[in-house]
Amino acid sequence: MQARRIVIAVVAVLLIAGSIGVARSLAEKPRRAAGPGVAPPRSGAWFGSWVASRYGSSADDRQRVIGELEARLGRKLAIDHTFVPWGDEIGWQPAWDLSQGRIPLISFGSDGDTIDVASGRSDAYLRSLAEEVRALGRPVMLRYAYEMDGEANLGWVHSGRDFVAAWRHVHDLFESIGVDAAWVWAPNASAFDQPSEVERYWPGDAYVDWIGADAYNWYGCRNRTDWRGFGQLFRSFYDWAGNRGKPLIIPETGSTEDAANPRRKRDWYVDAGNALRDMPKVRAVVFFDSSNPCPWWVDTTRQSFDGFKDLAAQPHLSSQPSPSD
Repeated sequence: MQARRIVIAVVAVLLIAGSIGVARSLAEKPRRAAGPGVAPPRSGAWFGSWVASRYGSSADDRQRVIGELEARLGRKLAIDHTFVPWGDEIGWQPAWDLSQGRIPLISFGSDGDTIDVASGRSDAYLRSLAEEVRALGRPVMLRYAYEMDGEANLGWVHSGRDFVAAWRHVHDLFESIGVDAAWVWAPNASAFDQPSEVERYWPGDAYVDWIGADAYNWYGCRNRTDWRGFGQLFRSFYDWAGNRGKPLIIPETGSTEDAANPRRKRDWYVDAGNALRDMPKVRAVVFFDSSNPCPWWVDTTRQSFDGFKDLAAQPHLSSQPSPSD
């Protein structure tokens, strides 16, 4: 009887140890998306844009404006950025982009209350969205709840803890459905000036594939009088994110004009090219070609567009997605 008790005790200890080992293994095992996701280009960085329409919002109008920009640049955009308002479907554009050889960058989740999301109360909508993304049949980039650190977003983000819980819930839900995607985490670039603040929103290495940041040169808009170059905007982001072993992306950026200096915006694009060469871990940059809420159009003047076109022609930004991306 005593020997039997010893055997049972030993087995129990082994089972407990095994359970702890399995739990530890699961905790340490990197989570992976349901497919290979979107790996960075073999060299340089991808060049992309969100292109607002000056004609209308129909599919024909949207396709026209993107085609016109590419024709003027003499190249295809590697990434086309689209925004999905909370509650909407992903729309036709990501599938069209894939058919045209571009990588869709889909930004969604803004205004979706993180407490509701983390609790599962938004699962029906998110599941339908995930099914749409899976139906594309090709990997895409997903940017959930972007610029979560902004004061204007506090009402639906609530806190870093709530955001992280929501991010992980959305990631796991999409993963369970078999979505093939790269997950892009993107606060405002200014948040990285205080790393301890931005780190409150970090979901963890296992839940992020690309690290991003948004920043604009707001000169002359919303009473801003400070002119900020591209390199200046993203330096603190690069210093923090460049040490995390993940590819970096700039999902949104742009500049206004300086009415007193017609060449200044053109020179801003020159600075962008130089800065990106000095930031080799940035593997994708996506401009904001729009007038919302400021005149970010890349062609506000002829000189401005010449600078943007020269930037788009830089060899380190010439990479195009391969059919397998």
